[in-house]
Parts: sequence; structure tokens; C-alpha cells
Amino acid sequence: MSIIDLSLPCPVARAFTGQIRKIVDQKTDIIVRNIEREEPTTLPHAEGDPPDLIATHWLSILQNRELLASSGHYALNQPGLPAMRPELAEKGFADPSGCFIPLCLIPIVMIYNRRLEDPPAGWEELLDERWHGRIGAPFIAAFRQLMFAYGSEMFDSETAARLVDNTVFEGMPLEINMWVDSGKLDIGIVGLPFSRASRSGNVALCWPQEGAFCLPEVLLVKKAADEDALAVVRHLLSVEAQRYIADIGVLIPTHPDVRPPREAEENKLSIFWNGWDWFSNALMQQRSCKRTPILPLRT
Repeated sequence: MSIIDLSLPCPVARAFTGQIRKIVDQKTDIIVRNIEREEPTTLPHAEGDPPDLIATHWLSILQNRELLASSGHYALNQPGLPAMRPELAEKGFADPSGCFIPLCLIPIVMIYNRRLEDPPAGWEELLDERWHGRIGAPFIAAFRQLMFAYGSEMFDSETAARLVDNTVFEGMPLEINMWVDSGKLDIGIVGLPFSRASRSGNVALCWPQEGAFCLPEVLLVKKAADEDALAVVRHLLSVEAQRYIADIGVLIPTHPDVRPPREAEENKLSIFWNGWDWFSNALMQQRSCKRTPILPLRT
């Protein structure tokens, strides 16, 4: 029996899970993982045979790329897949180990309340003391880890700690949008899908001038994976599914024939990224650092 393990971005999770159920045999076991405050740290193959297919953006997996690639459990350089969008390949999003198959990219951007007189234009401006406790980000522990990893590369670890320390980690991405809209927060750090709309129209997007942070969604295929799993891989990387990712999901597709969301296109796919070796190593190093305290949301 095939096992497919899914942790998909919120904007496409429900639709893709439904599509996948139509593709695979009824006996296929589909595991759907929801957002949790803490990610499990056990690797998929640590307790036996791994799933035939994993779709994930969990940092606990992404940071162990080298270990996963050398484990012998996963197919490397899966043949017959579409080429990656050239702009993304040039930025280093193709995994040189062949273990991770990038499905899409989740750009992490800034939103702000339109009533702000002097809104920030980039990440560095968020270091200002005036934003302390007025910046919000999702409560997920991995989000804090992601911000610290990017901040450490963009600045240094001490400066990255200041960025994290200025931020309130509370609520889900949609709640961050609502709190910025209402003025409860001045600034939000969210995935691009949660930047487009707001109840009162008070939310504006800032694509940071240094480049958006990025959370990759990847596929891992087990060696000798079941045909059902391979059919799902082909579907998720198809033009049809990738258009859904871009148009409905507001995520950056990896297929070269599918246009990215207009916000990403207008900002020339400006993403702060220094390659998979850097990303995995930065996450591993950050894991051993002391966490900054979590600020309470100001009422």
C-alpha cells in the first residue's frame, strides 16, 4: 500500500488533497498534517520505511537535506520532471543533491496598516526600536526560526535576534492580517497569500527591498516509490496544478511555463536566497541558538 504524507501551504492544501484522492487507489494511505506550534523532529525514515511521497515545507525536514540525501531512502534526481523556471534555477533553488524537488515557493513579505505615516520599506527598518511589539508574525515556532536564519545571513546573529525580539509571535497568518487591518498591529510578516485582502481595506503590501524571505515547498520521493505516488508528483508539477498554485494559491510556481503571481512578477522575483547549502546550514545553526522571549500581543 502506498503512503503519501502531505503538509501543503494553506491556500492550496484542501484543493490539492481532494485532487490527490481522485488520482490514487482507494487503498492508498494519505496523511494530511495541519499547522502546529511545534514540528516533530523525527525524520520520516527514522522509524522504518518512509512514505512513498512527502510534500512538505517543514523546517525540521528542510534543515536535514544532506542527511536525507545520504540516507539511501530517497530517489535522487528523479527523471522526467519539468525543468525549473530559469529565474529560480539561477537563484539556486534547484537542489544539487537531487533529494528535494521544489514544488513552489512561499514568499514571506511585510504588510502594514495604511494609516502609518512612515511605513517600512525593508527588513532593516524593522530593527528600529519604535516597532518593538508592533510587528506580528504567526505563532508557529518554525516561523521564528526561519526569520532568525534569514536575519543572520542578511545581517548577523545579534541583529537577527533584535528583529525577532521586536516581533510578536501569536495567531495564525489570517489573524495577523486582521490585526494589521484593525490597527492592533502596525506591521505583519506573512506569506504572500495573506497580503492581498483585508476586511476594511487598511492593509498594504511591502515587498522588502532586500528581497522577500522564502519558504520552499518540496517533494521527496522514496526509492522504488509506488506508481500512485509518482502520478501525484507528475500532477503537482503539471501546468494545470502549477497555475492553480500561482493564481489561487498566490505562491510562486516552479514550472517554467506558468506565470508567477503579479506581486512577485512586479518585484522581479526578488527573493533573498543563497542556495540550499546555506539554507540548511543556517537552520541547523539557528536550532542551537538561545530563543528570544515571545512578546505578548498588545491589547
